[in-house]
Amino acid sequence: MYYAEGMLHLVNLEGYFISVSTMKGERVLQFTADSDDAGYAAALPAGVYVLNAARWKEKFVTRKFVVKE
Repeated sequence: MYYAEGMLHLVNLEGYFISVSTMKGERVLQFTADSDDAGYAAALPAGVYVLNAARWKEKFVTRKFVVKE
């Protein structure tokens, strides 16, 4: 998973429910990943974000990432 040039790139997360929030807890993106290697348009302002990915309540992934100007 990485963010570059206004795109959130996800790998090996097909079928996962994706939620991206600011460090203040404000949800800015929410969707279900439809591919194992895909890019999603996400014009995020500079800051620190938390990505949560969940699948059938049995698998859970959390990643923190930084968006620079």
